[in-house]
Amino acid sequence: MLETEKRISVFKVKEIWFADHLFDVKGCHSVTFTLHNKDSMVDGFKHWEVKTLVIDLTQDLDQIWGGFSKKSCRYQIHRAERDGVKVGKSDDYDGFNKLNHAFRNMKGIAITVDDDYIRNYGTLFMATIDGAVVAGQIYIEDKDNIRWLLGASKRLEDSNPLIGCANRALIWEAIRYAKQKGIQEFDFGGYYTGRAIPTVSAVNFFKESFGGVVVTRHVYNKNYSWLYSFAQHGYARMH
Repeated sequence: MLETEKRISVFKVKEIWFADHLFDVKGCHSVTFTLHNKDSMVDGFKHWEVKTLVIDLTQDLDQIWGGFSKKSCRYQIHRAERDGVKVGKSDDYDGFNKLNHAFRNMKGIAITVDDDYIRNYGTLFMATIDGAVVAGQIYIEDKDNIRWLLGASKRLEDSNPLIGCANRALIWEAIRYAKQKGIQEFDFGGYYTGRAIPTVSAVNFFKESFGGVVVTRHVYNKNYSWLYSFAQHGYARMH
């Protein structure tokens, strides 16, 4: 289980990842759980289901590798290795946050995970070409689970095809890291099942190229502050 905390304006919000059951959390204005299985204790909690794609890490690495698409995944990872892309675990959180801000500004996407949250809870992997950072990915983990939280790259400002290869090589590096630690499940951090949208379908296709299976996760939320509920409702209406 992993407990994280972030500030949204004056409010303290906690997230409980990979827990087995719900429980009340003190010292915060709101708490959100993401559970593998549905919990019978729902008093005061709102509940909804989400889909995600996961890989069973209890398999041998050769089995996991064999589940990757040959053309859209394995070939590109091999190309990254052959053409000098360097990937690995990193402590350069400042470098990643700079990359992440630039990437999201170019895509017009709001920053939903702040720099301190990434530094406090994230496991970082970075990719470089000729010493220059071209991509990075942040994961959260506990002893049994690792989940892709967010990624950023220079693919919108640099047409080098090796950047796409680097993104795939980073995931393979994260899988090998997790496997070495004895972690049992790799979670791609979501899978879209709504109406067809080209950009989102492309993300699904990218994740599917690594094999794995689509599963249901159960999300629960409880607010302990009426003022936070009011602010949350107002924000939702504006957006």
